[in-house]
Amino acid sequence: QGDSCKRMPVLQAADGVDVEMLRVFLEHAGGELANVTNADNPDEVRSLLDVIEGKIKAVDNVVKDVKEQKDDRGDSSKQMKRLEQAKEEERAAEAGSYLQALWGNLVVHETHNVKNNGMHRYDPSYIDMVQHGLRNVNVCVDDDYMDDEEGGGGEDPEKSYQAAMQLVEKMKDRIKEATSIVKEHGGAPAPRDAEEAEDDENQDGNRRFGMGFGHHMYGSHQSNKFHPLKEHKELKGIYGHTQPLPQGEQGPAHEVFIATYSGDTSALHTAALHSHVLIENAVKQNPLFVAVLKGDCAMVKAVFAAGSAQYEAGRPQKNPSTADEEEKKRDVGSELRRMNNLELAAGVAPKTAKPTPEQMRQKLAVLEAAAGGDADTVITTKTHPSTFLLQRCPAWVERVPEVKELVQVKLQGLLDAFEDASPMRESEETRETINAVQLTPLELAIVQKDPAMVATLLELLQDVVG
Repeated sequence: QGDSCKRMPVLQAADGVDVEMLRVFLEHAGGELANVTNADNPDEVRSLLDVIEGKIKAVDNVVKDVKEQKDDRGDSSKQMKRLEQAKEEERAAEAGSYLQALWGNLVVHETHNVKNNGMHRYDPSYIDMVQHGLRNVNVCVDDDYMDDEEGGGGEDPEKSYQAAMQLVEKMKDRIKEATSIVKEHGGAPAPRDAEEAEDDENQDGNRRFGMGFGHHMYGSHQSNKFHPLKEHKELKGIYGHTQPLPQGEQGPAHEVFIATYSGDTSALHTAALHSHVLIENAVKQNPLFVAVLKGDCAMVKAVFAAGSAQYEAGRPQKNPSTADEEEKKRDVGSELRRMNNLELAAGVAPKTAKPTPEQMRQKLAVLEAAAGGDADTVITTKTHPSTFLLQRCPAWVERVPEVKELVQVKLQGLLDAFEDASPMRESEETRETINAVQLTPLELAIVQKDPAMVATLLELLQDVVG
């Protein structure tokens, strides 16, 4: 009886499309378990069947990315032109600005791509890409799905690609088998309204994939020129689900990042009236992560408050009497906890669930916007602000000294563990090809050795998850 997909075992089995484990659970208590739902986000309820069927789209996205990689592999002219564009834009940007930081990240990434394109010895096989992509969407990749004749095709790219597609077909068969098992035990999709169904249809379901495998982290560009200032996406969950923002919102979204990077809370409040705040930029970083990179605790709180206000504005209003009853229950619970001897000894005060002043200001701004114009123009979101705290974003090795030091220390540990020259050489090559590390905001704060930021993030996490 866990409270999220990650804590309820049967949902975890569905998330990994673990057929044998699902069969054990459902044969043991099929009627009770076939229609359980995740309870971590009441605005996006998903049943066991929803979780499994969602993997079909996720696997299709992995295949799409690999096919694009196959089409573009070896086309160094595109990568060189993107690199030159990024360098020119970085030089033209104002020193110390968000634009300079954004283009600088793109320079690092494109340099990595161009370098790897000339290092055919390290080009990852297509089977590696598929395995990496499947793991990033939480689909278990067992050894049973990788027999000897499908060992990646060796150095033959076409054989590697065919082996990768065979693995994909096996995964699709596995998803179909898991779907059949759940339906046999009475499993059905969770009920949802028309708006939720439309959100599901529009959502691209694209999770973290391709960080070291090409330029597609900015989107599926087929031209030589890319436009990272027009590629902001709304976050739809902690696992990297996103949906492109409309073109009219791209400019204000860019302003959200500029305000965050510069530490201007007033500009953030203004931008949040015209753009979602739970968003990511062209390099897959969200505003709160950018604030943590800058070490700005006040801005972290402001960004979180802005996201919380948009989330609260989009929630159905509760009946006042119901809200009063819930508030009373919280007060009683706090008093009971306070009566605990250990808490009395520690001098812990009763906990309250009241909003912070920053959250109140953000909510007031949203309400004022609604009163001053068309209510349909108010920016709201169904994405819980905890997404900010739980989502992993890339920290660029060459741009964050502490991350670079961490990577060097970890890889040196691998080198020290091997006496054979071959794995040592491979580890040295790996050192040259790691260009980013995926971290949560809290992990980043710890890596940056920023105790004030760690305390700020723990405080926000305490408010969200207890």
